[in-house]
Amino acid sequence: MFTFFPRLSLEPSFLITFAFCWLLRFESYTQSLKFFKHKTYKKSAVKKVAYLRKEKETVEIDYPLGEIWAAIPKALTSLEWTAEQVDDTAHHVKAKTKAGFISYASVLLITAVAVDEKTARVTVTVETPVTTITSIFDFGRTRDRIELFFEALAKQLTSHENTG
Repeated sequence: MFTFFPRLSLEPSFLITFAFCWLLRFESYTQSLKFFKHKTYKKSAVKKVAYLRKEKETVEIDYPLGEIWAAIPKALTSLEWTAEQVDDTAHHVKAKTKAGFISYASVLLITAVAVDEKTARVTVTVETPVTTITSIFDFGRTRDRIELFFEALAKQLTSHENTG
């Protein structure tokens, strides 16, 4: 008997069996590596992200729906964001922000609904794709983009009010 540790003693037949199994397992591992080495894989066209950071804010504005709807594209243009889809009948806009150096572009879903003749409700939902690395640098950017949009919308509405 071999004694490696004072309380652990192993039979020689067990050691031989263990070494043989270990060699077989190592051989199958190296064979699988050779298989994967010669296999080619297509890169997926899907961008892998860790998760989507989603923020939502709803604001009631004391302007008619028509004035707010006319100011939304101007606000997006002033921020240099692009409107990808516009539905004039349902008052929905899907817009996209610019990507930063270490951050992805966000997608804004803007919905305007009339509360009464002089008031409208605007809901902005922002989704930003985030990876583990970009989450460190992009923290709070999604919320900032909502605030930037409402500030630009307020400027457009007040500038329209001052000129009219």
